[in-house]
Amino acid sequence: MTVETVGGVAPSTTVPALDVRLNATGSPKLLAATTNPASPSIAVVVNGTVICVPKIRQPISDSFRITGDDTFINAIPSVTGQTN
Repeated sequence: MTVETVGGVAPSTTVPALDVRLNATGSPKLLAATTNPASPSIAVVVNGTVICVPKIRQPISDSFRITGDDTFINAIPSVTGQTN
């Protein structure tokens, strides 16, 4: 799955967040995986390391936001290339 864009902090907050927008190839794949999923969660893996396992609250299509804790904060630069 190819990620088009990512971001670093949820707007109007100091909560660490990862905003992801998928391209036309990845979007239908994620929608299929999150519609009636076999598991209530999905792992986000960066360079072979699981950085978080968020709950799936609704089917995900072209974009989504994940918020997290200190472990998540430390993983964001490896995804975005941005520093905190």
